[in-house]
Amino acid sequence: MQENGEQVVKNGVKIVDELLLPGTSLLLDGKIRPGMAHSAVGLLAGVALGVPGAMLVAANALAQSVTGAGLIANLTNNSPKNPRDVNLAERVAVDVAEGMTYEEIREDILEDIEDLYHEATADKTPHQKDAV
Repeated sequence: MQENGEQVVKNGVKIVDELLLPGTSLLLDGKIRPGMAHSAVGLLAGVALGVPGAMLVAANALAQSVTGAGLIANLTNNSPKNPRDVNLAERVAVDVAEGMTYEEIREDILEDIEDLYHEATADKTPHQKDAV
């Protein structure tokens, strides 16, 4: 349960950061190129369209950071409900397109595997854990 609380705090920080500068949530995730691109487009949208334009770009960056899919994909339900549901090949292709290095992609996937393992073993009683 504490893990969920930590995620809520992280997402709260990302929301506040997005209000200050679009793309910050992606930068916090270590996704430098997409984060910088969102920052640049967000600033341009802010100049051209005002606060609503900057907020749309910020919302897209936050959606990508939290769910792994952009705002439009999330709004049209064309994205998985959980980033873990994405096919591994698709996930790697998207991460490469976003400019992530092999080491970053590997670390991200290993973290997900570790989380899934702990979730699977947390639901088991001590007797069931011995059988695994």
